[in-house]
Amino acid sequence: MSGANERCFRGHTDRYWLQQWGTQLARRGWSVGKGKTWLGSAGNDGIYGAEYRALAEAFQRDQHLDVDGLIGANTWSAAFKNPVT
Repeated sequence: MSGANERCFRGHTDRYWLQQWGTQLARRGWSVGKGKTWLGSAGNDGIYGAEYRALAEAFQRDQHLDVDGLIGANTWSAAFKNPVT
């Protein structure tokens, strides 16, 4: 999901879901948002690009997941279910 196409699933756009993932990482203590360490340029705008990819890769490394920069099922689940490290 890129967030750019505004595809809907489960009642929300893909952009909304990317924003929710970024928000969840902020809740976990990651410095996420405009002017912060992660997503610092565009903020948590829900449009997947280089900043979301870098954040996903860092999170995947932190959680000992396969590092591919994509926010798939394992990465999504880890953000909401794994203990904060």
